[in-house]
Amino acid sequence: MDLLVRDKLARSAIPGLSVAVVGGNGRVVERAFGWADLEQHIPMTPATLQCCASVSKVITTVAVLRAWEMGAACLDTPIDVYLDRVIRHPMHPEAPITLRMLLSHAAGLADNMSVLRSLYVDGDSSLALGEFMDGYLRPGGAWYDPDANFASAAPGQVFRYCSVGLALAAHVVEKACATPFDALCRKEIFEPLSMTSTAWHLRDLDPDRLATPYRARRSGSVHPIAQYGYPDYPDGQLRSTAGDLARFVAMCMEGGAFDGVRILRRETIECMLQPPFPLLCADQGLGWQRWSRSGATVWGHDGIDWGASARACFEPQARVAFVALANAAWPVDDTGRPGSLDELQAMIQAEFLGFERPDADAESQARQGGGPL
Repeated sequence: MDLLVRDKLARSAIPGLSVAVVGGNGRVVERAFGWADLEQHIPMTPATLQCCASVSKVITTVAVLRAWEMGAACLDTPIDVYLDRVIRHPMHPEAPITLRMLLSHAAGLADNMSVLRSLYVDGDSSLALGEFMDGYLRPGGAWYDPDANFASAAPGQVFRYCSVGLALAAHVVEKACATPFDALCRKEIFEPLSMTSTAWHLRDLDPDRLATPYRARRSGSVHPIAQYGYPDYPDGQLRSTAGDLARFVAMCMEGGAFDGVRILRRETIECMLQPPFPLLCADQGLGWQRWSRSGATVWGHDGIDWGASARACFEPQARVAFVALANAAWPVDDTGRPGSLDELQAMIQAEFLGFERPDADAESQARQGGGPL
């Protein structure tokens, strides 16, 4: 398998790739291939830190559910209760938004990509999560647009993949718990699971261990880009190792506990993996998405961002969890149209889990031009 991956990596536009697999015995197997930094000839290793892109959303989901278990927030209470302002859909002000809707992309919100792209900065963003959410969702706010920031249908009546919705859920929880969201995740998830190489912000990570992100082109050339951040960080900015992230995924696979540490109750995990709005999307749980192969169920999430692509999934029946992180996003041609860069990840995943994820729908493919997916 190593030889096959190295051969394909050498003929691809992907500088580096790290992979981790966890079986039912709890053993974490890690592999790394290629380069963390091409210019400096720094190899990718299992200790290399990479951006998890929208795989970050499953971490955010578990943090919200942890707050639910602690009694700090309710999944079905209008989020206005926890905020110092009212957040409503401008075309459907009578319909409240709930955490359950936000975690399942059914809150009637939309990603205004022109706004989200404009807020990417080198390094960590100095704009606070709450300040961004206020400017995006409050009438008269700096980035408020009643047409571009919201779907046309009312909350609870539409499925529309929305990164901002997960960022809003994180903000609701940090207000409900009176604790910054990054600190909440560190205390309730990262430290208990010994995810010592995982953090939301660059300031909390060793810069010498960070993989350089690259923009790939169809010609095969790659170009390094700077480490970046954005204010809606809970929807895609997590950085980790494949091994750290695999411990988290294995915890979800094993009913909320891993290596003797319980993060969530088993019934909470069962709730997470039950589609809350099956008539809107039968395969969308809370955070996680359901994929199928030969009658078996696999829960997973993909991620694409500038200079990063990621995949995390697990098959409960086979008790196998899989994580892959790459330091390049999609190849683009001269027109800037996105292409696919998940062949290597899909190949390795097929070896371990026996399936390849179905192609993303047209809307998801269209969104891959920018912003965390």
